[in-house]
Amino acid sequence: MRSGKGVIILSLIAGVLTWISNAIVERLYYHGPARNFWDLLLFDIPSEEFYDRIITMAAFLMLGIIVARMLEKRIASEARLKLLATELERSNNELEQYAHMASHDLKEPLVTIGGYLRLLERRNKETLDGNSTGYLRNALEGIQRMEQLIGDLLTYSRVGNHGKELQPVDPSAILYTALTNLSGVIEKQNVVVTHDPLHKVIADDTEFLQLFQNLISNSIKFCRNPSPRIHVSAFRSEQNETVFSVRDNGIGIAPEHTEEIFRVFRRLHDRKEFPGTGIGLTTCKKIVERHGGRIWVESEPGEGATFLFTIPDRGTSPRKAGTVRKGTSATA
Repeated sequence: MRSGKGVIILSLIAGVLTWISNAIVERLYYHGPARNFWDLLLFDIPSEEFYDRIITMAAFLMLGIIVARMLEKRIASEARLKLLATELERSNNELEQYAHMASHDLKEPLVTIGGYLRLLERRNKETLDGNSTGYLRNALEGIQRMEQLIGDLLTYSRVGNHGKELQPVDPSAILYTALTNLSGVIEKQNVVVTHDPLHKVIADDTEFLQLFQNLISNSIKFCRNPSPRIHVSAFRSEQNETVFSVRDNGIGIAPEHTEEIFRVFRRLHDRKEFPGTGIGLTTCKKIVERHGGRIWVESEPGEGATFLFTIPDRGTSPRKAGTVRKGTSATA
């Protein structure tokens, strides 16, 4: 850093001295050796060319000093940014390790408690009355909710901490994987999922898979229609981004609640009516924002919901549209 600045300044000083000395030699040669240097410097009227050379080189010298100073500041800023990036990576690694340890330490007693409760239920099945059996069921359901909550929190904490480098991905292929992972609930509730051509984008394929799974699971969960339908589409906007949408025919959302559903632990319905932890959509928001996009929902009560999110557009040609029903793909 300092050596670079010094080289610039020394080079400019050498150039200035060389240029001025050449000008002085020319003047001495012009006036002859009878005149000494100090007489020429103090009493002779310098030529305009001589002044121009001195002023020009002084300007170059000042410019060089300014450039060297700017270079020094830039290198110092880059060093600080590198240090901050290193500290951030270390903090993220420590946070991830802490999340894993906390997850293990929290899950272990839950597994133990759940095991003893199930053992108690099996051994005393004949002697337990209805109320006692209900208490055991409630306790086991509470343990399951806590395990799901811990898992969802761990998933949320992982987003962006050790994500892959963003690369070109095929959303159609990722969507197929998501539907395969959700094939059990799709078959159970007879859900029909269709999709339009989905443009390739620059993304983290693992997080994009989580994004699709969360949005589709959310649409399935909040649907009372006997024929659940979900449609996934995408289009390129004028803002150089690809807009994805996941539209369903579920119960819908009141306009005044379309922002708060993305807040962590925020629930609009009773847990008994619609189970869940209230972290799924928050995780979606974190994933989209990590990719430089935004997410929102358009809906009315009883009219279904359309979740939209954007990804900065660098995609290529899309795959053909297809229909997926009961966990199978019919891409044509």
